[in-house]
Amino acid sequence: MQKIKAPGVNVRPNGLVGFITTLAIVLLFWPILDRAWSSVGRLWRPARA
Repeated sequence: MQKIKAPGVNVRPNGLVGFITTLAIVLLFWPILDRAWSSVGRLWRPARA
C-alpha cells in the first residue's frame, strides 16, 4: 500500500522554510528569551554595589 500525501504538503521542508519558521518562533518568544538571557547575565556578572 502506498501512503497518500496531501498536495502541497512537504514532509521535509527545505532550509529556507526551516529558517523562516525558526525565525518566527524566536521572534514570537523574544520577550521571554530576553528576560531569560538578562537573568543569566545577572548571574554571570553580579551587579557591583
